[in-house]
Amino acid sequence: GDFTLHLDLSTGDSCSDPVPILVGDQNGLTEHALGSTTGKTDDAVGSCSSSIGSVNPDVVYAVTRMATGTVTENTTAMNGLNSVTFARSTCTSASPELGCSNPLTSNNSNVTLSNVGSTPVYLFVDSSGGQAGGYNLSFHP
Repeated sequence: GDFTLHLDLSTGDSCSDPVPILVGDQNGLTEHALGSTTGKTDDAVGSCSSSIGSVNPDVVYAVTRMATGTVTENTTAMNGLNSVTFARSTCTSASPELGCSNPLTSNNSNVTLSNVGSTPVYLFVDSSGGQAGGYNLSFHP
């Protein structure tokens, strides 16, 4: 049958070019995205980052939801990346920060976001120790 393909070429390298993520509400299905901080710049630091002051490349996502509700985001790091994930209501301002995750005993991180709707919430996938690498994001409505 017919279908519509939407292609977005956003790089996620800065707040002026975030990667859009639309979390659906169909039967609680999980949305997935693969990404990498390799070759990206260090634009932001979360409050829970253990390596403030070092250069840690990050990728920014603009997360919206079809109907207002909670979204739980999980980052599964690959290739030894120690992921740090944080979210903001305004991309270019550190305050207010909506959540920050930097688990010291795991390379994976997660953030639960409340009241996500049509106004974007900005999610940053960062790292610690100057590392760069790949990750898999999953968004659960």
